[in-house]
Amino acid sequence: MIYRYPQQGIISGVCVGLAKASGLETWVVRLIAVLLFLFGGYFVMLIAYVAAALVLDKVPDSYYQQDPYQSLFDQTPLKEKTWQAGASANQKLVDLETEFTMLTRRIGQLENYTRSSDFKRPTP
Repeated sequence: MIYRYPQQGIISGVCVGLAKASGLETWVVRLIAVLLFLFGGYFVMLIAYVAAALVLDKVPDSYYQQDPYQSLFDQTPLKEKTWQAGASANQKLVDLETEFTMLTRRIGQLENYTRSSDFKRPTP
């Protein structure tokens, strides 16, 4: 389903929704919309944009409330071309390194807790 993303969009988030649905970068969809507006008929594009803003549902609030550890398991596609949606290989590696650093810290905290006097081991 195609949604509007008002928090990420400039006007109402229609272009962001179309970009996510089509797998293109947002700037490409915006460029196409502006070019169609300028060269293809401004009145038709204006009506189409307003209609899309009225017809498309806003993205559910749960979309923005995500577990921070869930991003490690997200299947964000790697982009091969500049106009494709997704993360570059370098950005994906940086993101994974950050996630592994956070997990290493969390494991260290758990190990410290289990070695502390606050952790009560069951007696046999």
